[in-house]
Amino acid sequence: WQAMDPNSLRLQVFDWLMVVVCAHHSIVLPIQFAWGDSIMPESMELHIFWMLLWWCDMLLNFLTGYYKEGLLVADLKLAAQHYIRTTFFLDLSINILEMVSFILKTTL
Repeated sequence: WQAMDPNSLRLQVFDWLMVVVCAHHSIVLPIQFAWGDSIMPESMELHIFWMLLWWCDMLLNFLTGYYKEGLLVADLKLAAQHYIRTTFFLDLSINILEMVSFILKTTL
C-alpha cells in the first residue's frame, strides 16, 4: 500500500468539499454563537455530518503522502509520521472539542 498523492483528483475534490464546509462554518458558526440557534438552526443530523467529515479529513491526512525536496513521499508510515509531526494534534483537539460540545449540547 502507498500513500495517496496530495495532488490527486480524488483529494482535490475532497479538499474543495472541505473549502465549502469551511465557508459554511465561517458564516454560520459566528451567527449561532452570537444569537443561538434561533436565527440559523442546524439539525442534529447535519451537525453529525459535519463532524464525520472532519474525522474523515483526519483519516485521509494519515493516508496522504507529501513532497520532500520535490519528490513524493508515498510510504504510509512516513506519511502518518509527517501528519503527526505537523497538524495532527491541532486537528485532533478541534475534533474532540467539537464532539464534547455536541455531546453537551444534546444532553443538556
